[in-house]
Amino acid sequence: MPRDNLKSFAEHADRSRIRFRFIGLRRSGNHGLISWVIQNTPGRNKVFYNNCRPTADPFIRFPQAQLFGSHAGTYQKKDYIHLLSGQPDYLSRVNTFFVSYEDVSLRALTNASVRPLSAGCEEQIPRNVYVLRDFANWAASFWPHLGRRIGSKDRSRGQPLRHMAEFMRMCEMWKDNMKLVRDPDFCERHSVTVLRYDNWTSDEAYRRKALKSLSLTAKKVDIPDVSTFGGGSSFDGLSKQGDPQAMKTGERWKLMIETPQFRQMMLLCLSDDAFREIFADEYPDSAAQLMDALDLPALQTA
Repeated sequence: MPRDNLKSFAEHADRSRIRFRFIGLRRSGNHGLISWVIQNTPGRNKVFYNNCRPTADPFIRFPQAQLFGSHAGTYQKKDYIHLLSGQPDYLSRVNTFFVSYEDVSLRALTNASVRPLSAGCEEQIPRNVYVLRDFANWAASFWPHLGRRIGSKDRSRGQPLRHMAEFMRMCEMWKDNMKLVRDPDFCERHSVTVLRYDNWTSDEAYRRKALKSLSLTAKKVDIPDVSTFGGGSSFDGLSKQGDPQAMKTGERWKLMIETPQFRQMMLLCLSDDAFREIFADEYPDSAAQLMDALDLPALQTA
């Protein structure tokens, strides 16, 4: 019944008002960066649907919604439905919508005419924004997050095979998505803009350039507080601080590299020639440091 109610409320939404569709792997810094883009997007009443279900209607299949302007706040789905129940025409007054997807292959964009990523509004989405993070630090953040998630789902401890299998699947997706965003034709054909989390956290000039690439005027170039979506940081204590400047996001892999299983995963990824070459080409300093820590020979440059 609640889903039926939400479907009727969603009919009031003007889907041509979708501004951006965000795509990124979990623990890529998605939510902080998305919040910052939304704050720099014109309009008073804005709605962001977080972590939508692929191939479903993003106005109906999402776990959380964040509202800006009237009734600002973060709502779990049931609370959002309760809000709309009191104001069934609320969505008709929204200036701009944003949707996000996590752990999705960008190859879904190539099959949109047959199996759209965003059912019911694929043709209304003008721009895809892919959030990219340096592999070493993404992996160091994702590894412990995934371990806790698997343990929580299974209500048990010690699921090393599932942990490693899922981790390697996501590393393969990092590589494959990286291949696609390195292709200018792919990005142009599917209106993909890449935002690099590592540059975003460290360089104000990059943040200004990023807004310009999205056709936005810079209103707020500072980094916002760490988002509570997804539990904040995956490192103990950091999520409580809410201070992105205090989080050494560029050094996280150094905290994890002596963990035996994580070390083995890194060795396995870097044994893949294509993976190693892409990583080294896109993030040469990070790749060199990680390979040195793993006692691997440096890549020979042409």
